[in-house]
Amino acid sequence: MTARYRHPSEIKKKEPTKTLSVRVKESTKEALREAAENAGHDLSVLVTTILEDYVTWLREQGTKGKR
Repeated sequence: MTARYRHPSEIKKKEPTKTLSVRVKESTKEALREAAENAGHDLSVLVTTILEDYVTWLREQGTKGKR
């Protein structure tokens, strides 16, 4: 499998199917905003990526317990 860098403009934004509301500390919000700026992404792209990675990780943890 080969991975290549994609500029944020190349990534099609998905329309949100559900709304997730999360309360976080102001310092966490600032850290996320700064990380998004440093990566050259919109904050929503960064948060979506984090959530998708977390869901993938959760699924992997679930399959490990069934073996």
